[in-house]
Amino acid sequence: MHLPDRYTDLSYLDLLSYTFENLSSYDQNQSIYVDAHDETNHLSAFQIKKYVGRLISGFRAYGLKPGDCVFVHSFNNIWYTTLYLAIIGAGGCCASANPSYKTLEIIDLFTLAEAKFVVVEPELLPNILPAIKQYGLPLANVFTFDMKTKTDSSGLTALGSFLTYAESDWVQFNDAKQAKETVAALLFTSGTTGLPKAAAMSHFSLVSMNVAIRDPEPKPYEVNRLLCLPQFHSFNASLTHVAPLRDGHPIHIMRRFNLEHYIEYAQQHRITETTMVPPIVMQIQAFCLKERVSLSTLQLILCAGSPLEKELSKSMLKLLSPTARMYQVYGMSETGWITSLFYPQVDESGSVGRLLPNVECKIVDENGAKVLEGCHGELLVHGPALMTGYLGNPEATKQAFVGSWLKTGDVGYMQQGMIYIVDRVKDMIKVRGWQVAPSELEAHLRTHPAVADVGVVGISLPDSLGELPAAYVVLKEPQIDRPVTADELIEYLGNRLSKIKALSGGIRFVDSIPRNVSGKILRKELRQRAQQDFNISKTVD
Repeated sequence: MHLPDRYTDLSYLDLLSYTFENLSSYDQNQSIYVDAHDETNHLSAFQIKKYVGRLISGFRAYGLKPGDCVFVHSFNNIWYTTLYLAIIGAGGCCASANPSYKTLEIIDLFTLAEAKFVVVEPELLPNILPAIKQYGLPLANVFTFDMKTKTDSSGLTALGSFLTYAESDWVQFNDAKQAKETVAALLFTSGTTGLPKAAAMSHFSLVSMNVAIRDPEPKPYEVNRLLCLPQFHSFNASLTHVAPLRDGHPIHIMRRFNLEHYIEYAQQHRITETTMVPPIVMQIQAFCLKERVSLSTLQLILCAGSPLEKELSKSMLKLLSPTARMYQVYGMSETGWITSLFYPQVDESGSVGRLLPNVECKIVDENGAKVLEGCHGELLVHGPALMTGYLGNPEATKQAFVGSWLKTGDVGYMQQGMIYIVDRVKDMIKVRGWQVAPSELEAHLRTHPAVADVGVVGISLPDSLGELPAAYVVLKEPQIDRPVTADELIEYLGNRLSKIKALSGGIRFVDSIPRNVSGKILRKELRQRAQQDFNISKTVD
């Protein structure tokens, strides 16, 4: 069993009491949530606490009962955290999902979360109203995320009407049993490895997550964050909804990511910390190199969602101040953050960092036996931030755990206290009995000067004879001299890796690789496509 470098005291406070516990330590009238596009649009801690109390009264007036789920469908908004805390403070649980989802996807999530209320950004009404109708939710339980009016043009009640209510207290407790059993949020899994599931996160889970990521020492710079990633994403939960209010650090909110606007806001607001996913890192790095743009104020970039290649991280850091750091964050919706590093630690090895405080880990083989340090195996984690289970799905919950240890489904290894992620268990390609990690092949192919992006999958051979690695490749534009050929890329990889890792299944050139919002390759979609595209009917030597 691998242990963290340190353990910290746990808290059994409800999430809101924990979040607002330190307000007296800073100026409550300073701007905390700031519209990155318009700095005159902002909220202070004093305002947020007041408005949370009013929204709690509004939800209760409309019949919200303890345990009821409120489904939030919106792009980023400076009011998002106020809404999030109000739902939880009223005794409900908050669920939110990708605002780009279509009607059928939304219906599935409503059913999964057992949604009782919906708050929706007015622009997103066309997609969600048919889902609400088919799900059978009364329109009286649907509110538009409009804080400036009382009634939306659609005839629905606007959330702004709740601001006319008197403030109410939130549900408060400081009890271990209640903290662990009271669900505060539902986090939807991506569904890339099967049907979507709703991970139930208790107050204890969410508070423990924030406890684990708190800096052990003050930073030598003023923390000023820029958020370009979705507020509904589990990676951002603590940094977005809890840390700014607990620590008094301002966070500038972008409605959604836009490359040119991101660069503009980072420079204009002198941003020192930000979160990214690898596709965004690639865009920013390429733009800054091409346009000779400086992001000199940035001191800390946290990157999650999918593996960040070592060379990309090094290249990005060259564009920043010598004191800047870039850390990977490894975790899951079901676990919260598992690993990362704390400023000013340095790591250029490509690891995902060290175990965070209070998080323990085991690395096991296919039979559940612990492997030696440096050997590959599946990561199992244990800690206070783990989900209580999948809502309404005891079978999936049972399959997710081995005792109290949660199976991550990720293959990795530990070396000198640092954890390295190799691939997903279900994504591994079995070639003549050997396990081949698609991510390794992808990393090497991306080093070719003609390759912009790549996705590798295994193609099943007939008669259960195993699999062959095959690749979908996106080429950079424009091609110099002549386009690179599939044979040249196969040879390029063959010169770098062993024969078992050769692209024996072949290569197809495409315009893009399907990915989810976090940048993870949708391998299930690629595998389904590959079985038709490659038409493999024989083995190779």
